[in-house]
Amino acid sequence: MAAEIARYLIPESWKGRVEFGSAGLSASEGAGATVHARESLAGKGLSLTGHRSTRFSASSAAGADLIVAMTRDHAARIASIFPEAGEKLIVLGTLDPERDDPDVPDPMGGTGDDYAATRDDLFGLVRRLIGYMKERFGANLPG
Repeated sequence: MAAEIARYLIPESWKGRVEFGSAGLSASEGAGATVHARESLAGKGLSLTGHRSTRFSASSAAGADLIVAMTRDHAARIASIFPEAGEKLIVLGTLDPERDDPDVPDPMGGTGDDYAATRDDLFGLVRRLIGYMKERFGANLPG
């Protein structure tokens, strides 16, 4: 959901020049998004119809300018398995200084309301991510 939200929220000048991907440490290759995830984003006019799950890999780590983990545990596992992730790695929730817990709960297996809550949380956090990207990459970003 976060990658699709990011594609939607990025400045127009970044479109076609900045890419967002989605990969999981335990993802089953090629699975579609859950019904609740699709319905949750459809409620905001977004589509996950073409989404297929991908497993995070060494090439994912090497090819990324920024790796955004949803939880501290995921970030620690990524750093342990893929040391090349290094300084590219952040936990999304840490971008909100008022947040008590930087982890974004995974709604997998939850209700439609759980997915909607995560979606709404992600909209706010992805807005912060875009600001962070502007600060971190500055002139290296389009627009």
